[in-house]
Order: sequence, then structure tokens, then C-alpha cells
Amino acid sequence: MKKTKKGLSVTLALVLIASLSVMFTSCGGGGGSDETVKFVIGTAAAETTNTGKALAELEKNIEAATDGKVDVQVQYSGVVGDETDMVEQIQMGTLHMTLPSSSLFTSYGDQFAIWDVPFLFNSYDAIKSAYNGELGEKYASWMADEGFYCYGIVPTGFRGLSNSKHTVKTPDDMDDLKIRVMESEIYVDTFNALNANTVTMNYSEVYSALQQGVIDGQDNPAEFTVTSGFYDLNKYYTRLNHTMCSMPVIGSVKFMDSLDEGIKNTLIEEIDKFIADLSNTFEASEQGYIDEMAAADVEITELTEAQTKVFRDKVSKIYDDWGKKIGSDVLDLALSYN
Repeated sequence: MKKTKKGLSVTLALVLIASLSVMFTSCGGGGGSDETVKFVIGTAAAETTNTGKALAELEKNIEAATDGKVDVQVQYSGVVGDETDMVEQIQMGTLHMTLPSSSLFTSYGDQFAIWDVPFLFNSYDAIKSAYNGELGEKYASWMADEGFYCYGIVPTGFRGLSNSKHTVKTPDDMDDLKIRVMESEIYVDTFNALNANTVTMNYSEVYSALQQGVIDGQDNPAEFTVTSGFYDLNKYYTRLNHTMCSMPVIGSVKFMDSLDEGIKNTLIEEIDKFIADLSNTFEASEQGYIDEMAAADVEITELTEAQTKVFRDKVSKIYDDWGKKIGSDVLDLALSYN
């Protein structure tokens, strides 16, 4: 069932006006125009992060591969808005690429929650096979139905659970914990099933909420737990690996269809390389962030297969409930990649 999308805010309308100055001068339109195509990329990531560094490289590579026919402009650190704003700007045509959390798209339909089903994938290899296989094709078609061109998806790390109180090895250990979760129905359902006391809030509010004791913990990949400073306040980290953070790389179907075929194919080729390289970077760097937390006296808990099964069994109702919303055939397809 498709859900109602939010209307544009006054702030976003102002962003639209401001963004007119960076619109593409010409999109080729299949006519082989010699005018420069402006390709504006928005991201919440800072230039110093894995994503930021990879985008800087992508900018150079696209401009070199098109002999300067495409002028890439990367807007870092949410300067053009938060992830929701940037997705809306893709729809308006004032932004040409962004990399939001996949969870954001559940507002467009329940099927988009597929990547958030808990304990669905057991390895990087499994989820990358899903992204690049039939399931990824289904996802891209859902995106296209909403006007988004999905270049591909980046796995940014398995999510873990950090908290300030004690070790978590079983769902029972979460009984007394107030855990921040994303404002996503399936995430709330998951952590409620795992006995936690859930608190929804924006990512930007998490650090201060931890400082003030409004929440005891949060779930994020090791990199985000380190780079956002959460590990300074949470000295217990369980590698729960309940979901993989999935970051779709999206643009506009309308924009892509308007491009000269040669430029369009070059963009796809360079962005494909960017996705593959960034995916490998996130996978390779995960252990380093775990080690960094351990060096800062964070207790790292690795779950055994038996312990993970206890958590997985606790969320079995999620599969029943969300299987009806997403489609049991889609869930079965996802599980087949393990």
C-alpha cells in the first residue's frame, strides 16, 4: 500500500530557488549538444569520511571521462538540506544525485523496507549478491516507479548496538535499555520485539540525548558509532549485525532520460565503479573501527551463532507481519542469497 508523501516545506522551497543557480546548463537531450552538463551531487557526509573521499574521486573521474563536458559539483555535509530534502530535490530536478539511507524510502511504500528486515543477510557477500541480482533489479524498478533512477546500492556496514549500562548478549539484556531507533516502523517493531524501550529521534539529536541520559544506547555500524563520537559515551558495543546499513545511490529518471546517450553511459559506468570501490572500502574498514573502539576501552561483544539465533527467533513475528507488507516471495528471494 503506497503511503502519502510529505509536502514541500518553505525551507525546501527556498532551497529550490537557491539551487536554480546550479542547474545543468544543458542535458544533451540526445542531440549531442556541446554545452556543459552540470551534475550536482548532495550528501550528508563530510569530505573527510569514506563517502566524502570517494565522491571527490568520482568528481574527478567523471570530468576526466567526459573531457569536461560534465561539470560535477559535490555539496557535502548536508549543505543543501537533510536526506529527506535532498531526495525531494532529486524529484524537482535541482539535485542530480544523492546517497540517502534506504530506510527513508519506506514512506513511498512498504516494499522499500526489504533491506531493514532484521537478520535477513548473514554476510557482505550475501547482501552484495542481493543488490546486484534479481532483488536489486526489483528494487530499482520500485524506485523507477517513483521517478528515481537507482544506480546501485552501497553496504555501509552491519549495524551494532552500543549502550552506556552493561553488556548485551541476549534480548533479555535489553529490558532496561532506552534505545534510539530510526523513525521507521520496521525498526521500531524490531527493537520492541527485542525487549528494548524504543525512542525515535533524528540522528542529529543522538549525541546530546546520550549525554543527557534521555537514551542509553543506539544502533549503528562501527564507523558511524566512532565518527559521531557515540563510543565516548557508550562503553559497551555488541556486534549484533541485525541489519546492514544500505545506501542507495539515486538520481532522477527524467534527468537520465534527457542526457545524450554517450554522457549517460559514462555516468553509469563511473558511478558503477564508485559504488564498487566504496562498498569495498566500507567492508575493509569495519574491523579498524571496531579496533579503535576497543582501544578506547569499549567492551566489544561478539555473538556466537547460537546467541544470534536467540535474537533472530525473537523477531520471527517481523517476518510474518512484514512478509505480508513486502511480499513473502521477496523475503524468500532475499534469504536465498545467504
